[in-house]
Amino acid sequence: GILVSDSKTKADLLNHQFQSVFTHEPTDEPLPDMGPSPHPSMPDIIIEESGINKLLKNLNPHKASGPDQVHAHVLKELSDTISPILQAIFQKSLDSGTVPESWKEANIAPIYKKG
Repeated sequence: GILVSDSKTKADLLNHQFQSVFTHEPTDEPLPDMGPSPHPSMPDIIIEESGINKLLKNLNPHKASGPDQVHAHVLKELSDTISPILQAIFQKSLDSGTVPESWKEANIAPIYKKG
């Protein structure tokens, strides 16, 4: 192997490694028709504002912020104000079966594991 030290090259090498171990399924083929499901249908999931508010109030303000750079302290302090907005966003996402593109992004940091 070769030794690399700059961040971009390391990220490119990791990306190449991860791509090499995953299989790529063809996406242009339709799924086969399996007929009616023998399982009962799942009831609708309702996201409640009170549940979001409770989760926000229980955030640890001493933890680091996420990729959105919004600190837990801000979310906790504004929980009563932003809970209805977040509830509407989450419910719409769930009902439509889609998520915003920015939710699909992630900051990935490789962690060395012995072995």
